[in-house]
Amino acid sequence: MHVTIHPYSTRRKGRATRLTCYETLKLPALRSVWLLSIVPAFVFSCISPEESVPDRKQTQIYITKAEKTTLEGLDLFFFYPEEPMKLDSYQHFGGADARFGLLHGGSTEGERRVAAVANLPEGALPPDGVLSFRNLSSQLSRFGDENPASPVMTGAAPVVAGSDPRCEVRLRPLLVRIGVHTLCCDFHGRPYEDALLEDVRIYLTYVKASAPLFDEKSGEGWINEGGLSESDLSRLAHPETVFREIKGPVGETVLKSDINLFCYPNGTSEEDLANRWTRLVIEGKLEGETCYYPVVLGPVEAGTEHIFDFVITRRGTSGPDIPADSRMIRIRSRLVPWQETDPKTETY
Repeated sequence: MHVTIHPYSTRRKGRATRLTCYETLKLPALRSVWLLSIVPAFVFSCISPEESVPDRKQTQIYITKAEKTTLEGLDLFFFYPEEPMKLDSYQHFGGADARFGLLHGGSTEGERRVAAVANLPEGALPPDGVLSFRNLSSQLSRFGDENPASPVMTGAAPVVAGSDPRCEVRLRPLLVRIGVHTLCCDFHGRPYEDALLEDVRIYLTYVKASAPLFDEKSGEGWINEGGLSESDLSRLAHPETVFREIKGPVGETVLKSDINLFCYPNGTSEEDLANRWTRLVIEGKLEGETCYYPVVLGPVEAGTEHIFDFVITRRGTSGPDIPADSRMIRIRSRLVPWQETDPKTETY
């Protein structure tokens, strides 16, 4: 996302334009009635006829986002840079306005921190959760609401409104993409070397149920804690984010599954009873016996993609919470950034 600040003033020649409280309600940035609680930050307060109105600067915003994602809505905030980094202005863009590629915002003049949050559900941000950048950073996004096609994305950067010709803000998904590129079995030398792995299911366990918008700390709660939970899946808007089935058996022929699962960041540095790493589990039946191949992912960061190739070599473990070892499954993995699309520039 590129932000170019262009001088724009609400002052007219000879005297300042004044906004009454009634007039502020007609500003397009106000999305809902609750914003009245932060009107002083957005419209620079309700001003008496004797007071002047602060200059406002119009902002052009160019979107840089993750590939194969869409913008269904975008919340734009300008904060003062000094602690506690209070809110200066706020604007919401929805539908076609967010997807078009060029947005216009406004703030007072001077050093500011611009923050963008894309694709949050309506009403996800409480009024007192946006009054400072610190408040906004700790607000939680719910995994149950996520849609991989239009994931929650965030970005922030410093800017000097009215002076900087351009600044860049990149939207990064909160999601982590877990890709299963290929899968096959190699049971040579085993009594069951001609067997196939049947009824194969691939899913994630210990998925964080929430994630802070900007804070690097891990979120709260679990989805699929210790194993696949039908109850948890029923509460997800898109259960395919954490669970997929493979049609047909898996044998020696390499299956290009290109399955993508998703989770939230998990910054656990060391496992204990309360802090667990996210796991990718391959489950299937070998000669009628259910086997599990849980792969511990370790710490995973927002906006990254983990791509795996798996070769199953022997019977797995007896449960989805018992990690498989290198004798059971061979793993080749790659860690790459979730690729970004080129900035889209629209000229008026």
